[in-house]
Formats: sequence, C-alpha cells, structure tokens
Amino acid sequence: ASMTQLLDSVLQEHGQIRVVVMEFAHFRSRPQVAAVDFGSLVRELVRNRSRLLDCCRNSETLDSAIAAYIWHLSYDFEVGPFMRIYFLLKTNGLGEHQKFIARAGRTWKGLSQGVGVWRCEAAHTNPIVAAAHGVVTSDSVRRVKEAQRAFWYEVQKDEWLRIWLPEKQRAFGMSEVKKGASLSNAWGNNGERYASGAFGLFKMCGEIV
Repeated sequence: ASMTQLLDSVLQEHGQIRVVVMEFAHFRSRPQVAAVDFGSLVRELVRNRSRLLDCCRNSETLDSAIAAYIWHLSYDFEVGPFMRIYFLLKTNGLGEHQKFIARAGRTWKGLSQGVGVWRCEAAHTNPIVAAAHGVVTSDSVRRVKEAQRAFWYEVQKDEWLRIWLPEKQRAFGMSEVKKGASLSNAWGNNGERYASGAFGLFKMCGEIV
C-alpha cells in the first residue's frame, strides 16, 4: 500500500485532517555529536522512535487525535540523527492540534530522560515540508497534492541519502489506517518554537532536509 492510498483512505473516513510535522532529536553540543559513536546515536534514536510511536498508539490523549502518521529518520550535521513525523490529525476543534503538539513534545522529553528536543514550525526552512502543514480537505486538490508531495519527498530522500541503520531497521514507515477506513495494514510497523533551551542548535544546516 502506498502513502497516496493512506492519505486517500484517511480523507475518505474523516473528510478533513490537519497535517502537523514534528521533528525529534537528542540534544548534544556540536563537539558531542562529533565525538559520540555514530552507531550509538542512531541506535538511541531508533529505540526512542519505537517508544514514541508506542506511546502515540497506547496513550488515549494522543491516539484519539491521530488518524495516521508517516515517519522518516534522517541526519543533520548540527544535531546528528533526527526523526521527522507527519502526523495526520483529526480536526476535533479549535486549538486541539496545539494540545497534541505539546503532549507529544512532553512525551519525547520524558522517554529520552530530558535530553530530547523537538520542533514543530509551520514556517519550516524546507518549502516542501512547510507546504504540507495545515488543514487538508478531500475536495481540495491543491492541498492533497501538497501533502502527497511532502510524503514522497521523504521517500526520494531516503533513496538518495539513506541514513545508516542497525541491521533489519528501517529509515521510513507509516501507520496502519485505523478501523473504518477502506485501507488496512499499510506497510510500515502556528510556528511553535523549539521545546528546549538548546533549541538554537537544533536546526537544519547546509542542505535543506
């Protein structure tokens, strides 16, 4: 099953969603990123990615807001390995997505024992990612295409610049479509600021990723 089918199925069920793009990493100074074994950094991110997604599935306050999600692991020279998640949220009321963002951010910091940093910015430095943010309705061809373009960008980036991962680990995946949607078993098991005092170091540098 493809990401296009995932998005189509979610829109078929809900009619309207809000795409929220969050990025998660572990804070270290630039010398620390250079000094720590790369494999250790990646394994830590992979472990906490699994834990975060488990929390999203098992926490009622998080799970009840999520229609689906797509994730990708990548690398930045400033922060090291990081994860980008496109959350496809149900539009359950004014400001509900902001509550979700805050809860997801707190969850990340908690499971990473305080070293986790995250961001969620509508004005992302990458215009493809920035365009995906916001409400997508089933009858808006432009918004559907913008979201699909961002999702496929992550696939293409994974093909061009795949991050090294431990054996049998994947750099990309997506959720299953929840009960009631037409698709099941999908493959893959307003300017919020950084949520850490160290946010100045968690930025994209060089190539826009």
